[in-house]
Amino acid sequence: MRDQGQSNGSKVGFSSQSVPLHSFRQSSGQQNVQPPRTFNAYSTKGKQCNVHPCRFKHGCSAYGGQHPAYFSDEKTISPTTRLTFLGVEIDTSDMTLRLPSDKLDELLKKISFVLKCKKVTLRELQSLLGSLNFPCRVVAPGRAFCRRLIDSTIGLNKPHYRIRITSNIKADLLMWKSFLKNFNGLTLMPDRLWTSNEALEFYTDSAGRTTLGFGIYFKGRWAHGLWPRTWHKRSLLSNITFLELFPVMVAIILWGSELRNKKVLFHIDNEEAVHIINKKSSKSSDVMILVRRLVLETLHHNILIKADHVPGHELQSTVWIMGSSIPHWAGITAASRSGGKNLNLDRLGVQVKWITKSGMKWKDLDSSFESEI
Repeated sequence: MRDQGQSNGSKVGFSSQSVPLHSFRQSSGQQNVQPPRTFNAYSTKGKQCNVHPCRFKHGCSAYGGQHPAYFSDEKTISPTTRLTFLGVEIDTSDMTLRLPSDKLDELLKKISFVLKCKKVTLRELQSLLGSLNFPCRVVAPGRAFCRRLIDSTIGLNKPHYRIRITSNIKADLLMWKSFLKNFNGLTLMPDRLWTSNEALEFYTDSAGRTTLGFGIYFKGRWAHGLWPRTWHKRSLLSNITFLELFPVMVAIILWGSELRNKKVLFHIDNEEAVHIINKKSSKSSDVMILVRRLVLETLHHNILIKADHVPGHELQSTVWIMGSSIPHWAGITAASRSGGKNLNLDRLGVQVKWITKSGMKWKDLDSSFESEI
């Protein structure tokens, strides 16, 4: 039994629903104690859910003394697996959270109104913020796109003050509008525990040279691509944070449906990328384009993502290249180039090992492999 509201700030605890209120009065030494207003009772057993509330109500009425507890029937809810709390319908049977459609329709209208305006009053923007906070109870990543709206109200105290709707604010609101148009208000409760990208066999990486690009691996499937030439002209290839985030966004677009309702923990060796993934925000307008699309995809698939920084030297791994003549001469050629036999992968904590032999046959493969182990 847990109390959720006291008029005088006192805390009331019960070891069971049958403990009467007067026992608290006697132990506290107070004669006039205002009883708590709201209680939530929890039990995992069906019979207890039915018996305990009745026992508690009887105990409060019979032993209340001069201050018996009265229960309002219209505010009393019997044991149930579906409960509406603070406007959100919680279903513990289907493990879902639902928002009322009328609230979502009202929010879309407010967003559309603000998008049409160059300036709005402080009162209008605060009203929109209040409405945006409501769906954030169910779709938590959306909170990141309320930050710019909140920042624009700092220092203002007159309701009639007018606030300029900047391009960044409009971009955040367009993200909200795009999501809400296809959102039916129903969300499955995500996994209780976070799952690392290693456990999911989910890896991304990028290289910042004009002739290189990015790569993604997910459970035996992979994707890769070269950087567009236009990015070199815009100096995007020198922004390593942008390049690190790009394959993460592409991976969620490609395989987000298979990560639905999961909490994914990425281990990344770029501190700035870790900070941006966790905060869902960046001062760079180019990076924010990626962040908005990334968050929109996670909202569609009900995915929660966060990142931990892992120093590069802790990401040490070894790549074996085994074969006959072609890999053998490839290793010799690599040794004569700037990247060396390690193919310039030292910065990523990767060591390349060449296990080659001219004329190697299939029957020699197993013995070569076992000798290295």
